[in-house]
Amino acid sequence: MKIFFKLTFLLTICLSLNFTSHAFAGVHEKLINKYIELSGLDQMLSTFPDQIDAMFSQKILTSEQPEFEKKVATIMKESFDIVLVKENLNFFLLHNTDINFLENLIQWLETPLAQKIKEEELSSSRPGSQAELLRYIADLQTRPPSQDRIAIIQEIRKQQRQGDLQDFASFEKCRLMMGLNFS
Repeated sequence: MKIFFKLTFLLTICLSLNFTSHAFAGVHEKLINKYIELSGLDQMLSTFPDQIDAMFSQKILTSEQPEFEKKVATIMKESFDIVLVKENLNFFLLHNTDINFLENLIQWLETPLAQKIKEEELSSSRPGSQAELLRYIADLQTRPPSQDRIAIIQEIRKQQRQGDLQDFASFEKCRLMMGLNFS
C-alpha cells in the first residue's frame, strides 16, 4: 500500500511538472510571436526576394562573371522558403532566449525610439523604396559605369576577399594557439 501511495505521489509530481513546463513554453512562444510582430521581422522577411533582385541587379553589372551571379540570384530566390525561415527563427528564439530577456526586449520595442527605428527599417524595404532602387539600377543598365569604374569596383572586391581570408587565417591561428575547438 505504501508503494502505491509513493507511486501515486511521484506520478502526481511528474504530471504537475510536465503541465508547468508546457505552460512555461506557451508563455515563451507567445512572447516570441509578440517580439517577431513588434520588431517587424515578418514584414522584412516578406521583402527578401525583392531585396535579392535589387542586390544582384547591381552586382551583375559590375561582376567579372555576370552569368554566375544570375544563377546565384535565381538559386537564392528559389530556395528561400519564408515558412521554413519563420519556423527556424521561432525554434532558435525558443531555445536561445528566456522569458525575462524577451519581456525586456518587448518593453524596449514598445518605446518611441524603437518604433521609429522599426518604421525606418520597414520603409527602406517597402515596394516604393524597392522601386526607387530598381529605377536607379535600370539607369545603371542604360548608362552603365565606365570600364575604369568597373575595374576599380572589381579590385575593391578582390581586396575585400583577401582581407576576409587574412582575418580568417588570423582567427584560426589564435584559436589553435588557445587550443579552442568550435566543431
